[in-house]
Amino acid sequence: RANAYENAVLNLVEAATLQHRVGERFEAVVLEAEHDDARKGTVMVHDPAVEARVTSHSPLPVGDQVTVRLAEADVAGRVVRFEV
Repeated sequence: RANAYENAVLNLVEAATLQHRVGERFEAVVLEAEHDDARKGTVMVHDPAVEARVTSHSPLPVGDQVTVRLAEADVAGRVVRFEV
């Protein structure tokens, strides 16, 4: 429960930090791609330091630096999502 609570708080803070920056572009590193759909995964944005979901039109290049666009920062839903 403690882990779930910490993750929810972190997600809330990340969404609140980025809510006014939807549409902006950021430099990020692809941390992982989903096994069943390599066009979905996780990135780590450099500044501000945020780890979030990402989608792409092509398979994600794990370990590579990419430019992502902030597609969603929903404070109420505690969701941050980027697109390559």
